[in-house]
Amino acid sequence: MGVSEALYLDDPDGNGVELYWDKPKEIWPKKPDGSLDMFTKSLNIEELLKEL
Repeated sequence: MGVSEALYLDDPDGNGVELYWDKPKEIWPKKPDGSLDMFTKSLNIEELLKEL
């Protein structure tokens, strides 16, 4: 769980499209020193499709 989620897609004309949303600040992961624990993870398409 991170602070946000984003998907990067190309439309039919080849334009890049970003769908981005922040998660509620109250659930942002923090390090022991209180700073944000920022990271990037790849989307697991198979797991996402299981939720449909």
